[in-house]
Amino acid sequence: MATEINKGKISTIEGNTAKIIPSTASASVSRPLVIPWYLRGSMGGLEVGLEVVFCVFDDMSGIILARVDGNWPGKIPDDITITGKVTTQAEVTMAAAVTMQAAATATSGLTVNGVAMQTHTHAGAHGETSGPH
Repeated sequence: MATEINKGKISTIEGNTAKIIPSTASASVSRPLVIPWYLRGSMGGLEVGLEVVFCVFDDMSGIILARVDGNWPGKIPDDITITGKVTTQAEVTMAAAVTMQAAATATSGLTVNGVAMQTHTHAGAHGETSGPH
C-alpha cells in the first residue's frame, strides 16, 4: 500500500487522535490518526462529523492535515509560551493583566505611545522628578 491522502469525516476523537470515516464507500474507519497540535482542542475546533483531509502511511499510521472547510475558530490556547520575537501588524487588545519579564528590568525595552518606559520621568509638584519607571 502506498501513502495516501484522503478526505473523510471524523468518527471519534480520543485525546490527541481521531478515527476517520473515509469518503470512499469501500473504505473502513481508520485507525487512530494523530491530530497535530494546531488542530487540537478549541484551537482547531474539530468535532465528530467534520470533514478533514488526512494522510495514511504504509504502516497504517497517519495524521490529520487540515479541515476541509478551511476554517479556523481563531482560538489560541490559554497557556502558550513564545520564545522569540513577536511582530503584529494589527492592534493588540489585552483582556487581562499583562506581566512582562526581561533580563534587566520589568520595563526594559517597553515603549508606549513613543515614550520609553525605562528612561521616562515625571515632574513633581515642586519641580522634582520621579522615575525612571
